Amino acid sequence: MRIILAAVLSADGKLTKWGDSSAEAWSSPADQEYFNSLIAESSLIIMGSGTFDVAKSSIVNSAGKLRIVLTSEPSRYRNLLVAGQLEFWSDTPLETVKKLKEIGYKEALLVGGEKVYGAFLEAKLVSEVWLTVEPKIFGAGKSFAGSTQLDVKMRLVESKKLNEDGTMLLKYEVL
Repeated sequence: MRIILAAVLSADGKLTKWGDSSAEAWSSPADQEYFNSLIAESSLIIMGSGTFDVAKSSIVNSAGKLRIVLTSEPSRYRNLLVAGQLEFWSDTPLETVKKLKEIGYKEALLVGGEKVYGAFLEAKLVSEVWLTVEPKIFGAGKSFAGSTQLDVKMRLVESKKLNEDGTMLLKYEVL
């Protein structure tokens, strides 16, 4: 299964600015447009519960698009479940991918956050990493893959400047 990890980061590798968990508050309009196009094109989106909690007010359920929220407490979201559109699973990344393959999915967009990124990278399930790097430095904030110890080798396959400020889209293939 092809899993594309997509994230926006500050130049110092932060997913969040200090204590604010919303990337939308600091990412450029160019990144937001790009990210929204990725979401629109994807039929399967995987995220962690923290990312879902931040984004839930902007999520619109629709037929033909399945969002999987990985959480240790699926029952907490029982009232938000929409079978086939918005589901809450407590599976490991490996179990999640196995179930999704059995359903027939061939590609997934992994959109956050740090625990989910770290777990999927650690399990060697990520095929590609698509990063938008904003020309900002925060110092404090959540790191891309948290404190997970990783050694992931990648090869740059595409780079593109998204705006005049120097927001960069970097697409890597995981080797």
